[in-house]
Amino acid sequence: MYHEVLPDNLDIPSWLVVREARFRRQMRYLKRHFRILSMDAAVDYLATAAKQVKARRPPAVITFDDGYAGNFSCALPVLRALQLPFTVYVSTAMVAGG
Repeated sequence: MYHEVLPDNLDIPSWLVVREARFRRQMRYLKRHFRILSMDAAVDYLATAAKQVKARRPPAVITFDDGYAGNFSCALPVLRALQLPFTVYVSTAMVAGG
């Protein structure tokens, strides 16, 4: 679960922000060691988990808690390049309010 991914050169001290280079390393790690599932696939997986044979790599889901612009400009290119599914939860009140 992420909040925001920002460029490496921005100095915004917050534990909610992950720098782009670190995010890229984390996504490569996840891709190597986990089966990254879409949210729909994860729901299906959990619904049938009792029937599942233990997989070599455990499942994981990548989510973003907010629809911040940094997630579009920094995280999206990384996720697309690595062909990783993800889910973004957008605060519709913030979008409606401008």
